[in-house]
Amino acid sequence: DLGLAGEMSAPFVGKRVEVLGTSREELNGKRGIASDYDRDKCRYTVQLDSGQVVALRPANLQETDEPAPAKAPSSSGAASSWSSPSSEPATGPGGLPWPTVGLIVLGLAWFYQFFQGASPGGGGG
Repeated sequence: DLGLAGEMSAPFVGKRVEVLGTSREELNGKRGIASDYDRDKCRYTVQLDSGQVVALRPANLQETDEPAPAKAPSSSGAASSWSSPSSEPATGPGGLPWPTVGLIVLGLAWFYQFFQGASPGGGGG
């Protein structure tokens, strides 16, 4: 069963992990999600809670049950839009919810259509 073999050789994928024993002291103790495993390099791709992405050996990771910290609203929504799906609703231009953006566009289209039909001089006979 290939699915089981894949899980057995990369047990941290999709799991919350803690970084331990690396030569980069600033990483030790940090937590994040192991999102992928590169079999050629024998490294996990880990997105740390800070947003930094690092490649780490399995020996430098330990699964943790500690939940991810609550995310504070960021000043730039674009920076975090590529990351994993969250429970926060997606926002459009200007930080407006997409349904609101849709209503504005619909209103503008109606407004444009309405005034396209009106003749400048009132027209007539």
